[in-house]
Amino acid sequence: MLKNLVLLICIGIVIWFVTIGRLQVTEENVRALYAQAEAAFERADGKAYCELFTDGVSGKIIVRAPSAPISNSKALIDKRYVCTEVAGFYRSKEKMENMSRGVSIDVNRSYDIKSISIASDKKSATVEVLIDIRFVTYVGEMMILKIKQTDQIKISSGKIKFFQREAVGTYSAGAAGNPSYR
Repeated sequence: MLKNLVLLICIGIVIWFVTIGRLQVTEENVRALYAQAEAAFERADGKAYCELFTDGVSGKIIVRAPSAPISNSKALIDKRYVCTEVAGFYRSKEKMENMSRGVSIDVNRSYDIKSISIASDKKSATVEVLIDIRFVTYVGEMMILKIKQTDQIKISSGKIKFFQREAVGTYSAGAAGNPSYR
């Protein structure tokens, strides 16, 4: 009986080491994480997006709108925030469409990973990313949001996940969103 228990424990340790313990953060799986996040965002899948973050995710995002009366907004990032971020984004898009009397707005998102710095133990990484989000109507670009973001990524529960995010964004009116353009 004791031999069987020891054998089961040994098998469990070997399985853990092979499946989870050897997992390393690599440039390839960091890029895959960003591709998964972007795909989830594009298909408005908040649940899939949420699962890419650790339970203890933290950080902040500051958005500046130089031409607006209130020039800065700040949000603290936690699990609840990231799990509602996708739905909130698409609700905001819908409000913009309603404010523009039902004119359809397309969202063109892109990201550019500027640097990936992997820790020597290969259990975490720091990633700098530039994100470009353009709200476009049939007239042209209505609004542009540019974000400079630094993410901390680590292995959590056997998966590569985001665990910290610091971001600064700037909104500006595109040509179609600039009243002086019309």
